[in-house]
Amino acid sequence: MTKFNAAVVRACSVGDDTAATLENAIRSTEDCGKQGINVAVFPEAFIGGYPKGANFNIFNFDVVGHYVRPDIFKLAVDERSKPPVERVSA
Repeated sequence: MTKFNAAVVRACSVGDDTAATLENAIRSTEDCGKQGINVAVFPEAFIGGYPKGANFNIFNFDVVGHYVRPDIFKLAVDERSKPPVERVSA
């Protein structure tokens, strides 16, 4: 049986700063690698995050509006910004 080490990363997104959140993820994965961790699990929606206290207007939910809100959309990782994403996935 192959043995591997796993870790649950206790970290938070950095507000509405996706670049800083990616750097936080990179530091965390590098730290895990130094400790011999093979698999690191991050919190749900770590990149992009859930803004603290946001309820996304769930009491007046509009599926279309939810996905096109510019304040939420800007937190997504732009697929054209491959270097940060590649660094996290390396």
